[in-house]
Amino acid sequence: MADTKFASEIAVVVAAYRRRRFLEGALDSVLAQTIPRESMEILALTDFDDPEIDARCAKNGVARRRDPEPVIGRWLLDAIDATASPLVAILEDDDLFTRDHLARALERFHLHPETALYRNRVAVVDEHGVPLPISHWASMERDRGLDAGPIEIPANSKNDGIERLRRSGTEWLNVGTMVFPRTILTPEIRPLIAQSICPDLFVFVAAGVSPGSMFFDNARTTLYRHYGTSASRRSGWKQRHWEDHRRFARFVPSHGPSSLADWLDARTQMLGRVADAAQLLDRIRAGVAPRSVRDPLRAYIGRRLRERPLDPPVTVRWGTGALAGAYCVAPGLARRALLGLDPRFDLP
Repeated sequence: MADTKFASEIAVVVAAYRRRRFLEGALDSVLAQTIPRESMEILALTDFDDPEIDARCAKNGVARRRDPEPVIGRWLLDAIDATASPLVAILEDDDLFTRDHLARALERFHLHPETALYRNRVAVVDEHGVPLPISHWASMERDRGLDAGPIEIPANSKNDGIERLRRSGTEWLNVGTMVFPRTILTPEIRPLIAQSICPDLFVFVAAGVSPGSMFFDNARTTLYRHYGTSASRRSGWKQRHWEDHRRFARFVPSHGPSSLADWLDARTQMLGRVADAAQLLDRIRAGVAPRSVRDPLRAYIGRRLRERPLDPPVTVRWGTGALAGAYCVAPGLARRALLGLDPRFDLP
């Protein structure tokens, strides 16, 4: 896979967007990889200035990029374009790599250079990097579809392969689990990427519509951090997440396998419900007057009643309604219950 034009095989973009607190740990996890240092091109990407990070990067031979671009897709795309290695990995600052993460990925690409996506599993840690018991993991983080071993999707059977992922529940996306060749970022998909806030989504879709194979490793070599201030919990982010899926859902039918289009359509509908729930829960978190929750709650329940009873996510839909109903009667109790659940679960 290595090209003699490049000094390294893989570019690792360590990205911190409007948050610094975890960046040094993420950088350390990349610098600690077992592969030779000369095979890695490391770029620390932020949207803020930080002299300490600058000095740390200079000391360790890490390239540094400061870019105020507000749209994450364009921000990351420009950073990837600033690197040269044939393979790319993106590590968001709040996650970590285990020491053998890149070694496992490179082994796959060395054996199968036609691969368009390598993806592994996560292990979950708390905000301090301490492993959490599996009882604290979300079901999607357990990724049970890979318990029996890795899943390979050959290039000529992506339609069946992606449907298999859906059936096995192996469809959770986290960009820190992915390594991909830069060639999947084609001129056709780049405009959509430039509008996106979801790097995990755009990498998966780009690989899905590409002519290469996809490999889902069963090793847990990405450490996924649980903490209460994650941006993905904000209702505005949920809304943008839904919009990203909707744009890619419109793109895929004319560019990729029908099972990928079906998957995106189903996720778009599900995320619309999550975004709806997030707006209601945000009112409770903010401690607004109970009377200002009643009308939004009635509208929310009306929309849920018009859906099929088992449309996902059932717990999110009706749990949100129950919490909002309780808030109208006992606001203090309901708000304490929600704030107590927030650190443990990725609620809307």
